[in-house]
Amino acid sequence: MKKTIVYGFDLVPEVILRLSKENIIDVKFWITGRKHKITQVNAKTIEMHDLKFPWIKNTYIKEYDKFFDKNFLNFVEYYSRKRLLEFDLFEYQNIFNKYFYYLYDLLKDIDMILFSTIPHFGFDFLMYKMAKEIFNIKTVMFYPTLFPNKMWYLEDIKDYGEFNKLKYLNNKNQVDIKINKTFKKELFYMKNINKKSFKKSCFYKHLIKDFFNSLNVFDPYTNKNKLVPFNKYVKCKEYIKLSKNFANDIDLKQKFVYFPLHMQPELTSNVLAGKYSDQLLAIEKISKMIPDDWKIYVKENPKQTFYQRDKYFFERLKNIDKVVLVGKDVDTYELLEGCQFPATLTGTVGWEAISGGKAVLIFGQAWYKNLPGVIQYNDDLSIDDILNINIDHELLQKEVNKLISFCFDGIVDENYIKIYKDYDQSKNEDNIYKAIKKVLDE
Repeated sequence: MKKTIVYGFDLVPEVILRLSKENIIDVKFWITGRKHKITQVNAKTIEMHDLKFPWIKNTYIKEYDKFFDKNFLNFVEYYSRKRLLEFDLFEYQNIFNKYFYYLYDLLKDIDMILFSTIPHFGFDFLMYKMAKEIFNIKTVMFYPTLFPNKMWYLEDIKDYGEFNKLKYLNNKNQVDIKINKTFKKELFYMKNINKKSFKKSCFYKHLIKDFFNSLNVFDPYTNKNKLVPFNKYVKCKEYIKLSKNFANDIDLKQKFVYFPLHMQPELTSNVLAGKYSDQLLAIEKISKMIPDDWKIYVKENPKQTFYQRDKYFFERLKNIDKVVLVGKDVDTYELLEGCQFPATLTGTVGWEAISGGKAVLIFGQAWYKNLPGVIQYNDDLSIDDILNINIDHELLQKEVNKLISFCFDGIVDENYIKIYKDYDQSKNEDNIYKAIKKVLDE
């Protein structure tokens, strides 16, 4: 019976309870957003993003220096997404150390960690990295797909997009999904974006909601700086002002590369993109690669707010040769249709491009990275390497179905229930149970 840490699985807690009751796993610690039913297992619990870990009295640990040098900046990037503008760099270092010593004590007797998503919030990332780099603990991760009732499985973040490495786990359920040859997709997470209410939400969310949250006397860290809500509001207002400079009238006859900015912070841009979470680095490299008479149409993400969009972000962006900053209201599919090729870190625009018959340049770990028509950036790449690609749609469809055959059935993120019309909670619990059981049996 494996001594296990569980992270998440808020949608299917019954699965963890069943695995525990059947003595398949021994849950030692459960990090959750909801403390439902967790008391039924003999496990310590903590809510996600909580800082209330006890200080562990410990002497210097020899693995600390190397681990800190390698992982501290990533930790700050991921952890700060939930606590914007609250801490300075030195306080983040103190938080990092607090977690490091706590986790070092916690992980030394653990056999496995089950994640219901790819670690990307800070504490979970630190736990994952320590499990890998210091303790050699098995990690199991699931992640939803754009295909109904299908989820990816991986054991290492760097294997995202390389799912055939776990071919032995293929559930052998062959799929035959029809892929329409069109750019346009119905993306559930891009629906109901009310752009006109952004100013109102800026006022309500930061001056009203965040202010009252800051009065929570039970959380000394949120209560630490009463100016945080006001500072967020100021940042939000500055972003609204800066976004007025976006161009909405553009020339689609001009030769251009289409680069839609990722929303940040987001797992797909801040973890799976690696060093290109600095999206401007990718744009700088595109600028160097393309001819002088081409442009790069950089479109802001419709859901983006002020985070990672400060004054100097836009100043740096405007100083990149050939860049035209495009407004949120410009239709993404017109840009995709008109461009010589699109470029992205890991974005869905890449999937939209190849399924519509156009090659795409990517910089990070996209789930579709090994499909026909996808080019991974390298410094020796030329535009001809991209423009000379012709995508065989029948081959693409075959490869997509082969890729999906590596998925497990099941939904681990409740946001993805809406794309599966036949969702049934008990069947989903059974699917997740079978997936974890199969991983452990192998």
